[in-house]
Amino acid sequence: MHNNYFAIIDTEYTSWKGSLERNWKLSWEKREIVNIGFIKFDKYLKKKNLHEKNLFFKPFSNKRLSVYFQNLSKISQKKISSKKKISKKDVIAIDRYFKDVKYIFCIGTDKQVIRENLKMFNKSLINVSFLNKIIDIKPFLAKLLDLKQSSIVSSNLPNIVGIKKNKLKKHDAL
Repeated sequence: MHNNYFAIIDTEYTSWKGSLERNWKLSWEKREIVNIGFIKFDKYLKKKNLHEKNLFFKPFSNKRLSVYFQNLSKISQKKISSKKKISKKDVIAIDRYFKDVKYIFCIGTDKQVIRENLKMFNKSLINVSFLNKIIDIKPFLAKLLDLKQSSIVSSNLPNIVGIKKNKLKKHDAL
């Protein structure tokens, strides 16, 4: 099988006011994935070969999304309440989706958060092959744009690179 595809992945996960500064240190704070989005594309960036997926999941232990998270992500409790928790079947499907992908790019801790979530609900899935393909490009972007890594945040990337009319929603994984 040829690895002619590349992908970009992003996650949105539970948070509360101050979680980032505390690094989710409080006993009840867990970074549980609520939204995972990815775009798969071929090396020629042909529009017909551009594939998007935007998946939503109910958290395992955080039954209620914080108002802070809902305001930040525009993902409502009602929307998430109608979703199912991520399952082994979902993770296997995601792994299969990335089978022909050479590299999966992310900005920041997405790989780590996905790994944490796999450990939380099913230790046997920690070794799915797509995790090994995820590369954090934050250090590369910081160097390329001559910025500190801490200032590279995916939700602000359009502004950082000068895209004024941005139709993308901040804190939406896709």
